[in-house]
Amino acid sequence: MSSTSEKIISVSVHYLGPATKNFYDYLAKEYMKTGFDKVGPTQVKEVIKWARPLSCLFIGKEKTEKMVSEIEQTASQAN
Repeated sequence: MSSTSEKIISVSVHYLGPATKNFYDYLAKEYMKTGFDKVGPTQVKEVIKWARPLSCLFIGKEKTEKMVSEIEQTASQAN
C-alpha cells in the first residue's frame, strides 16, 4: 500500500469505521479505474472528489467535511 493510501485510511477509519478500506477499494476501482493501494499524492484531490458525495450518504455532510479537511492536511504534510 502506498504511503498516501495509508494516510487516507488512517484519517478516514475514525469516521467510516471498519469498512474504510473496502470503501476506498471500491471507490478507486469503480470511479478512478485504479487500485487504491496505488493512489499517490497527485491523486488525493480525485479521491476526495469521489469520497465526498459517497461518504455523505453514510456519515453526513458535517463529518464528511471534517474528514476531507483532515485528509487534505495529512496529504499536504506527506509531500
